[in-house]
Amino acid sequence: MKVKKMQLAVLGDIHGNINAFNAVLEDIKNESVNKLLITGDLVGYYYHADQVLNVLKDLDYELVQGNHDYMLSEFYTWDVEMKDAYRKKYGTALECAAKELLGKEQISYLANLPHSKEFVIAGRRILLCHGSPLDRDEYLYPDVAEDVLNRFANGKFDVVIMGHTHYPMIRRCNSTLFLNPGSVGQPRNKRPGASWALLDLENFDVQIRQVTYDIEEVVVEARQNDPEVPYLAEVLMGR
Repeated sequence: MKVKKMQLAVLGDIHGNINAFNAVLEDIKNESVNKLLITGDLVGYYYHADQVLNVLKDLDYELVQGNHDYMLSEFYTWDVEMKDAYRKKYGTALECAAKELLGKEQISYLANLPHSKEFVIAGRRILLCHGSPLDRDEYLYPDVAEDVLNRFANGKFDVVIMGHTHYPMIRRCNSTLFLNPGSVGQPRNKRPGASWALLDLENFDVQIRQVTYDIEEVVVEARQNDPEVPYLAEVLMGR
């Protein structure tokens, strides 16, 4: 069956990095993209979750819940010890989003996002999730064993889209395409910039795109806001 011409922008792990998000959206404008598929984690790590959500309002997208989106919804139930542990590992951005940047409706929106979504676009059966199809917190890295992918390549989906690892991945197993677009806000493959993927459903082809933007501005913010978590700045510079 010949499918209708359709290109999708696949992206995720934006993590409050509005500079990177805006750069990706500008790059997307250069393509004939019909819809955005977003793997979650709009919040955490960096400091402009409110702007990310405001930009989303004007876009045509599908979105699932990431682990940091979930943690935001749980933030108010944590005791002091849990909040301190999160802060030491990930920085202050989540706390800032919960206390200052986001309203109750925005937090509720993130809290009620589904863990995964199944849909058909232009005749292709697509599963959108954050970690693995079975677990929002499971990491499937680019070198994941074939037998692990086989668990999900059961003929039910033509495309399985995942995030969470911050590493881009294109793998094919049986008749299923497994795609991770990498991270918009915090790539971990030592390539500074912002990563997203262009998925052509007619040709069943995918391209990983790397976009440059003003990283230094985000680095300065991270060093000022979270000097005790140097990773937040260093990872953006590819270290």
